[in-house]
Amino acid sequence: YSRMFHRILVRLYETYPRKEILAGVCGMMIKGECRKPEDFHWYETALEEGLSLTRLYEYFLYSLPKDYNHLLPKEVLLYFSYGHDLDRHSRSVLYKNILLFMNPSSNLYRSYERDMEQFALDQLFQSRINSRLAVIYDHMIYKDMIDEAIAKVLPAVLRSYRISCRSKQMKYVIIRYEELEQENAYLLTDGVAYVPLFSGTAVILFQDAFGNRYADVQYLKTPVMDKADLEKKCFEIYPAHPMLCLTACKKAADKEMPGEEEIPILERAINELSLCDLYRKQLLGVIIGYYRRLAGEENSTQCECSYLLTLDIAAMTRRERLLVCETLISQNYLEEAYGILKVYGCEGLDTGRLAKLCSK
Repeated sequence: YSRMFHRILVRLYETYPRKEILAGVCGMMIKGECRKPEDFHWYETALEEGLSLTRLYEYFLYSLPKDYNHLLPKEVLLYFSYGHDLDRHSRSVLYKNILLFMNPSSNLYRSYERDMEQFALDQLFQSRINSRLAVIYDHMIYKDMIDEAIAKVLPAVLRSYRISCRSKQMKYVIIRYEELEQENAYLLTDGVAYVPLFSGTAVILFQDAFGNRYADVQYLKTPVMDKADLEKKCFEIYPAHPMLCLTACKKAADKEMPGEEEIPILERAINELSLCDLYRKQLLGVIIGYYRRLAGEENSTQCECSYLLTLDIAAMTRRERLLVCETLISQNYLEEAYGILKVYGCEGLDTGRLAKLCSK
């Protein structure tokens, strides 16, 4: 490849627009791996002129502009339907174009369908997401195909947002949830990162190359996908997904009086998520209150409250310990309740519960 010869050929073609010179221009560009959007015009012209050049179709696709808003030429589509190797980026460009602009009932579409579905699954299992893949997932991931393996990775894709930041000094997007201890960092590429956001209260920070963090950086947040039915299916199949579990936990905890359906969600969150101490204590209070209400004021009310025995009594407040003891006594877990009261005392305990314990 010679840049000087390239410029000479371009000038020649501008003066003498012949196919032979156009073939020379495009051949030189292919040798030089010219694949920028501004190069697209030459490859498109070569196709229109019916030129036959090695790798012309690949470079036509490589240089395709983002605003190309109609179906690719039929000869290009036919060429790639025979299984020519393409990199991941080019395949996503090709498949997005097919899904947006080709008739799904056509034979050519059906010849691509299996490959597009497999590509979508491959990218999904690697948790990749961008604007092109969002279109592919939207068309190729169906509710009925979700199994446990897909349910583990799909929610993060469904909840992805495109975060764009103009500040060139920012290198990472940091996502924190007030309910969790850990945080996640996402690399900004050309000022853009795709990040999963499972809560409207998530804290978004930006970090520069030196580790300094900023909360006042201007940015634009755009949802990439909106598939509530798929997310619901994922939670049904794999309720242990950490972030779906947290989302369900928040909804359950926000209820005035969580019931039998909500309490297992809260218990799972306490057992499986890395919750911050404050939020863990809040959920613990809700759970203890539920079992105390369920046990009732009379011994005739029976409930399965063995979960209370798994809790860290030392981490509770005095009132919470008393509620736990009253519940245990009402359900005849007398030895367990006695062991707690022996260590922490019985001051404030309901006299009726205390009398029952002493009478045994």
